[in-house]
Amino acid sequence: MSIYPNCRNRPTATVLPHKTGGVLKCVSFSLIGPAKGADVILDCAERLAGVEFYFYGRVEETFKDAFEARVSALPNVFYHGVFDSVTNDAVSELSRYDLHLFPSKWAAEGVPGVLVETKMAAVPTVASNIGYNAELVASGKDGIVLDECTAEAMCDAIKALDRDRERLVSMKEAALASAEYFCVDHYLEELVADLDNGRKGALR
Repeated sequence: MSIYPNCRNRPTATVLPHKTGGVLKCVSFSLIGPAKGADVILDCAERLAGVEFYFYGRVEETFKDAFEARVSALPNVFYHGVFDSVTNDAVSELSRYDLHLFPSKWAAEGVPGVLVETKMAAVPTVASNIGYNAELVASGKDGIVLDECTAEAMCDAIKALDRDRERLVSMKEAALASAEYFCVDHYLEELVADLDNGRKGALR
């Protein structure tokens, strides 16, 4: 039996890593609530006025009032609602940003599809060390895995990459290169062989 990663179809549009000379743009593409670390990102936004933070996703009902109040109070935070991945291309949308933030605190975190999509978008991730994040993100190469899931640790990571744009571009290139491992067509022959073996086994 073969084991496959959380694969995606190869993006139809060409994505190239780009160097950003202006304001660093960070994105969160997830359920919005404390379990997914939205509070950590908002704390970072409060401390890093020169960095922009963008949220996509459904806001947990119990967090809605607090989230809306903080977004209204922070001029460098923007909420873009729930992204429609059926009619729109998530990879193309994510490629508009410099850095993906994923400070999840959810104990049952598995293999988040967004970590695959951001790789395909050539966007490195700053992630908490929970679930399989440390296996998906090669810390120091195509992103950063935090030792502690705190605003202080995340701010330090963001500031370091904001100051060193060459290192950020290198991480973007590494993220895009690692996306190859998550493309369905990379495993096509193996998938066909497994399916064929399964059919033969069913006929015995």
